[in-house]
Amino acid sequence: MTKLDDILQLYSTAKISDHPELTPESVSFMCEKGYLTKAELTERELELLQVILGKPVKHYDPWQAFLCGRGKRPVIIR
Repeated sequence: MTKLDDILQLYSTAKISDHPELTPESVSFMCEKGYLTKAELTERELELLQVILGKPVKHYDPWQAFLCGRGKRPVIIR
């Protein structure tokens, strides 16, 4: 079992998606399979996840996702 699988077992309402959810009630972390998102974290849970996964995503940047191998190449409109 991977570290991410362990986290998903502990936080059964967490989910993995291609893009982070950027809502006031949820927190998203970049991980090896995309973005782990969990709503309604206690301060202690948030601190623990930050130790394991790093800082949460504050804004979604499609170029960052693409360059990190977690998203499609953004379309350039000229």
